[in-house]
Amino acid sequence: MQFECKNYLLPTDALLQSEFDVESEALALDRVTRMIESRSRAALIFVDACRDNPLAERFYRENYSETRALMTRGLAPAKTSDGSMLVFSASPGQVAFDGKGRNSPFAASLAKHLPSENVEVLSLMKRVIRDVKLESGDKQVPMVTTDLPTELYLNLSP
Repeated sequence: MQFECKNYLLPTDALLQSEFDVESEALALDRVTRMIESRSRAALIFVDACRDNPLAERFYRENYSETRALMTRGLAPAKTSDGSMLVFSASPGQVAFDGKGRNSPFAASLAKHLPSENVEVLSLMKRVIRDVKLESGDKQVPMVTTDLPTELYLNLSP
């Protein structure tokens, strides 16, 4: 969920009775990304958590207003630092679809394209964006934020 323009990952047992509970019960996404970035030369972070969150909606309705609950759907924009790429399954303010079956359209497309040989990661992400837009009727558009200074190829063939 987003709170005060910041993204948080919520555990399944979070209660969030008031705004004071957010930082104690949730994990700030920027903290997680900083930890990953500090230990990687090229950090690729994929977040397929932009879901319709009943807990977050209840939290905003009870502590703020119905309008605020609708305005804070999905996740807030996020930044990356040098040498990293952060990918959200939906653009800021959008809610990601759960999909048909086991995986969301984003996860299904990512799983389909990641094994591709000799594809630069941004080209791969364009394929994922295309698939998700098609699957959702243009209602969900993944967002890629990157500060990768060079091209990065995955699954190089011999």
